Amino acid sequence: MISATKCTVGGLILLTLSLILHKNLSLPLDHIIYLLFVGVFIIGFTVVMILYSIRQIGSARTGSIFPFAALSGAIFSFVILKEPLTIMQLLYGMLMIVGVFIIYKFQQERS
Repeated sequence: MISATKCTVGGLILLTLSLILHKNLSLPLDHIIYLLFVGVFIIGFTVVMILYSIRQIGSARTGSIFPFAALSGAIFSFVILKEPLTIMQLLYGMLMIVGVFIIYKFQQERS
């Protein structure tokens, strides 16, 4: 219920901002299947994996690894959508990878 509320409120806020900023909301019909795929599968899968991660490694570690999803999104948008990948995105992406590596190594040493 919390996830559904969060997604609904977030979507309404984004739609409102798009309308206020006069953004073009036209969408080719062949893109609807991609939007449905992202909305149903990817977001649903993400919520399930976050809950699983909280159960397995705890909320603090999950919270520190969760921003890694933004890097995955940037990489997929570069590969699939041919979006530009900037030096700053690469730099921060490497920083995230190093952080995840440190968390993983620290967890292994404690075990």
